[in-house]
Amino acid sequence: MSDFVACRWPEGLDPMDESVAHWFDTLNDPDLLNLSTVLDIERESTVESSCPVISYSHFLPRQDLIPEKCMLYEKALPKAVGSDFLMRRVADLKPDIHVFGHTHFSWDCVLDGVRYIQWPLAYPQERKRRSNGGEGWAPFAIYDSSRGGMAQRRPTYWCNYYQTNDRAMPKPKCVAASDDEAGQCDTEAVVK
Repeated sequence: MSDFVACRWPEGLDPMDESVAHWFDTLNDPDLLNLSTVLDIERESTVESSCPVISYSHFLPRQDLIPEKCMLYEKALPKAVGSDFLMRRVADLKPDIHVFGHTHFSWDCVLDGVRYIQWPLAYPQERKRRSNGGEGWAPFAIYDSSRGGMAQRRPTYWCNYYQTNDRAMPKPKCVAASDDEAGQCDTEAVVK
């Protein structure tokens, strides 16, 4: 995957472990030092409480905002789309909406009280593969105060899919070919 070879990182950072994600996450520290406190005060204010908190990131803040690996053309994609550090930042922030990108999959769903939106305009060749050749695919105004605030949720393929289908969950499968191997386990994906 080009994400792992196209970049040069400072010494001590390795894209194969969490060091790069941790380094990027710490860049937020000075700017976000008092943000949780400020947001808590504003949420309690009668004036500010009607204004939604909208956060954004290029990367995915949760692994459940990408289809399962078995459904992806690029199987390594989940390794390069987000981090636990970003997930914790968004959880601490408690936004009403979090807008993200990177994977070019449309999403508009609510998970744990947060509305997650990805509305990719995509590369021109990707737009052509969409229904109607991508005609009419335009940016999505998620908040417009002149129209009453937050836009209605839009149906998206993967959000609709996961509303009716559980994700494959790893289930331990213990194998004991002999007494020496008793208790050794491997995992296989099963659908609930």
